[in-house]
Amino acid sequence: MDFTASRRLALASSRHGIPVILLMPYTREGATASTARWRLAPRPSAPNRYDRKAPGNPRWQATLERSRQAPHMADHSFDVELDDETLSLTVVSGLAADAPSPGETVPADILPLRRTG
Repeated sequence: MDFTASRRLALASSRHGIPVILLMPYTREGATASTARWRLAPRPSAPNRYDRKAPGNPRWQATLERSRQAPHMADHSFDVELDDETLSLTVVSGLAADAPSPGETVPADILPLRRTG
């Protein structure tokens, strides 16, 4: 898809109020008329709540490479998870997604509650 075709698609999308997502390989070169560019990388799946040995919902790390609406958010990364019941993506908190790595410090105000006494 060249720039002209992507611009026509973007105009038709905005005219009809229907969002369009184009999935293109990393090796693709050239400009497009997209309003945002994301890079996706795989992450370990969520824990399966019914079977600890089975994979859970798939997860990806989404990095916003550029955005016309929010240029200040460029280079921010988010862990997202596919909810297979609602067919939607949700942002996953880093601490909820993974245990802290060895040597990583965790702020005291977000540590789990501990039983005392």
